[in-house]
Amino acid sequence: MRARTRQLLSLVRGRNQDDKIEVPLEVKEAILKSLRGGGGQLSNGTAAIGRHAFAPGNDITWACRDGVDVITTTDAILVWYIATTLFDMKWRRSESAGGTPPSPSTPPVANDDSKKKIVVACCLSRYCMYLVAEAPELLPDKPDWIKRRYEAVKKRIEAAPRCSGDESSVYQHLLDTFSQNSHEVLINGAKLAKQLAEEAEDEVWELLSDFWSEMLLYLAPSDNVKVHIEALQRGGELITLLWALLLHAGITSRPVENNFTA
Repeated sequence: MRARTRQLLSLVRGRNQDDKIEVPLEVKEAILKSLRGGGGQLSNGTAAIGRHAFAPGNDITWACRDGVDVITTTDAILVWYIATTLFDMKWRRSESAGGTPPSPSTPPVANDDSKKKIVVACCLSRYCMYLVAEAPELLPDKPDWIKRRYEAVKKRIEAAPRCSGDESSVYQHLLDTFSQNSHEVLINGAKLAKQLAEEAEDEVWELLSDFWSEMLLYLAPSDNVKVHIEALQRGGELITLLWALLLHAGITSRPVENNFTA
């Protein structure tokens, strides 16, 4: 039970900017594949969703930044991160039923292609969450607002009641807790997680791999050269390297939008 409690809290904990993490090869390949497949057009994830045929009536495009359910890019990251983490928790639980739960850092047994998609989805979702928590100046929305939004969501998750049941009940407990929470990010994160759970696992991991690859590329363009130079001086952020790559390719902005600056 303690491991699951730590996993709940890990939903909102970033890493220090000084921590150096090597980017897995499959993650690099997925990002470059997404860039080539986009033909120079960036997407906030809707293109990835459009390529995956979910069951009729199970539309998840609402969870992309559209100004209705998810009104900012930051909210989109938070909602999809929560949903990805919950889906990962459910998947690990089902894979380890009757046995010892796998380590959070090691995917359960799956074919090689599935493993790659899991690695990509989990690594990029965590990296985008790190940007929200530790490097908001590299994101489209106003940094001060991002910090306030992050802290508000973090407090709600940390205040969530712990589950006293067995391992198999934790996933449902978190879904119920977040669904009943008054914060829209947690409500939407749980809603999306439920929708993902209705689909085949391999299909969902493929979608999540594509979504997060698109999202990171979507976040990369910026006219704030100073923050990227500073990031390079610290050793370089993945998003900064992508910013430079897109700049070299002539992609200097994302599709027209009204970024949140209040």
